[in-house]
Amino acid sequence: MVARKGVGKVASSLEIGQNRRMSENGSDAHYALAITTALEAIKSLLLVNGGAATALIAIMTKGQTDFARAIVLFGVAALLNAATFIIGYFSQLNYANARAAVEDGLSPSHAMKLHGRFQTIAIIVVVASLAFSVAGMVTAYRAI
Repeated sequence: MVARKGVGKVASSLEIGQNRRMSENGSDAHYALAITTALEAIKSLLLVNGGAATALIAIMTKGQTDFARAIVLFGVAALLNAATFIIGYFSQLNYANARAAVEDGLSPSHAMKLHGRFQTIAIIVVVASLAFSVAGMVTAYRAI
């Protein structure tokens, strides 16, 4: 009986270790999926805003300034989208630094704080980009 209990405990410890690894792998996979989804969303916004500015430039005639404000708004939105890629890079860099610190037995708190700050800034920039996009749409509609 005692041997069986010992074997049961070993199996239980192995199961716990496997569950922990599966949880970490699942967390990493979820995080990678979130990053991929965010990148695709930012690419889409960049394409829409850049395309809108280009389309308005293409339909503007010489001397016509009705769409000028809308073009600027879409252009600013596209620039904000491009800035989001850069801010996202720094966020991920600090996240990687935090993970490396944990692996080295150091405190990840500073890197995680920076990661969180860059992440917050990226979200604010994306929301600002959306606001400029909407303003560009409204301005273009009114110019028609």
